[in-house]
Amino acid sequence: EMLRSLVGSEMCIRDRSFTEPQKILYHELLRFEQIALSMLHNVSSVPFMMSTIKRQASSCIFGLAPHIKDILNRRLAQLCDDPEVDVESLNLDNSSVDALRNMSQNVLALAENLPDEDPKFDAMLDLVLKKQQEQNNKILVFSTFRYTLDYVERKLTGAGLRTAQINGSIKDEERVLLRARFELPREDPDALDILLFTEVGAEGLDLSLIHISEPTRLLSI
Repeated sequence: EMLRSLVGSEMCIRDRSFTEPQKILYHELLRFEQIALSMLHNVSSVPFMMSTIKRQASSCIFGLAPHIKDILNRRLAQLCDDPEVDVESLNLDNSSVDALRNMSQNVLALAENLPDEDPKFDAMLDLVLKKQQEQNNKILVFSTFRYTLDYVERKLTGAGLRTAQINGSIKDEERVLLRARFELPREDPDALDILLFTEVGAEGLDLSLIHISEPTRLLSI
């Protein structure tokens, strides 16, 4: 995984691979999804259908982990209970479905017991804390995935950083207030140091309205 940041005009790229438990969860989750989708759909379409969950898991396995149970149950429900799926035409025997169900339990156990160690976030936090030592400490963070930003917001807030998120569910009035707080000087107790955006949340964002020179922008999280 790559953690990239733009600091002024400089680009800093840091490599951060999965820990071994993260890697195992990643591969087992994708293996489950590949097998389940192959049962439900034409095999040739499976790689495309898996692209989103691959990107979500790569972006932040910790952000995705709390939702893995819903993902697994939804896929199993399609195989067993979905009236729009013609199970008989899939030629599945009970052993195939039972094996997939057992696999889902293994994936869920891996997610629930994932160790807290997170080198990728630690690398990001290192960049963020260095930026906080500068006079202009403002940071904009972007991610495609809400799960990622929920996790990052929780971690940054827990580290004592004044952080807020703007996503597609945030109403215009609240967006205006959050941007105004982001523009406040760091000395103001109501100021925000970090704003997190999803691509949907950033739609229509006019950075010229945020009067911060050279904000740090962290990408690909």
